[in-house]
Formats: sequence, C-alpha cells, structure tokens
Amino acid sequence: MKDFLDLTIQVITIDIFIGFGVVSILYVLITLFKKDIKFLITLDSNAAKFIVFTGLIYFTLVTVGTIYTLTTSDGQQIHGQYWWAPWLQPLIWTVITQLFWIRKIREIKILRVVIAILFIISFERYVIIVTSFHRDYLPGTWAMFSFLTPKEIILGLTTKVFVFVLLSTLYSFITDRLKLIVSDAAHAGNNVHKP
Repeated sequence: MKDFLDLTIQVITIDIFIGFGVVSILYVLITLFKKDIKFLITLDSNAAKFIVFTGLIYFTLVTVGTIYTLTTSDGQQIHGQYWWAPWLQPLIWTVITQLFWIRKIREIKILRVVIAILFIISFERYVIIVTSFHRDYLPGTWAMFSFLTPKEIILGLTTKVFVFVLLSTLYSFITDRLKLIVSDAAHAGNNVHKP
C-alpha cells in the first residue's frame, strides 16, 4: 500500500504540479501579448478547477501515507530538530493549490508566475541544487547532471504540459457530465410529483 501511495504522490507532484506550473507560465506569457482568447480562458479555468481538486487529493494521500508510516514504524519521523521538514512541502503545495478558489489570485499575472515557480521548483529540488552548488560550483564538475540534455528537458516539460491539459480536460468533461446527470435527475424528480 505504501508503494502505491508513494507512486500516486509522485505522479501528482512530478507530472501534474509541474505541468500546471508550465501551463500557468505559458498562459501568462500568451495573455501578455494577446487579449480575448476564449479558448485559453476556458482552458485556464478548467486547469484551476483541476488543480484545486488535485490539491485536495494530494493532501489526503499525504495524510494517509503519513498515518500509515507512523502506525507501521516506531515514529522516529515526528521527533528531532527537523520534525517539521517533511510537512513543509506538502503544506505549501496544498495551500497554493487551494488559493485557486479565489478568482483574483487566478487573474493577477505576477502572482501566477510566482505560484508556477513554486510548483516547478519544490523545496526539495531547491535544497538539492543549492547544496550541489555549495559543495562544488565549478562547471567542469557538473558531469553528474550530464544525463539531462536540453532536448530531454524540453521533451519532458512538453509531455507534462500535454498530460496536464489532457487530465484537466477530462476532469472538466466528467464534472460537466455529472452536473448534467444531476440536473436531469432533479428535473425528472420535479416532474414526477406534479399532478
């Protein structure tokens, strides 16, 4: 069960959150130069609804995973000087996903870029990059990152964008269908009781 939870959390954090960050940056860049793009506005609205839903799922999975870890281990993670560290990134991601309930936050472009950067560069990635440069910052020693070529980075980000757009469109389609079914059922229920 722990492996399934970890895999699901990784898919959410690596594919969905980074995909939303890149989509947000692209949305802000396009809207700076073009106005009244109804398709992009609809896509952004669907993306915001999907990221709010995904944030709730993410928080639930992290909470269940933490409870499962604490019940199956001796609880070493909750003691010590840095007991708060494992909770920092999940709380940040949960809070910033839930900020998209507020329409003003979705519309302020500079805030969208800051939130997108928080999605793309997590606290863990930031610490890895800073400590790597701190220990040895000479470009000749960057061979440990040689497996990441610009082509692979662009291909990976493009794939994340397509996966995110596909999932947010699918989410929007499913929620629209469910609303239609519920409204049809309510309408049919009202017609049954009329004489």
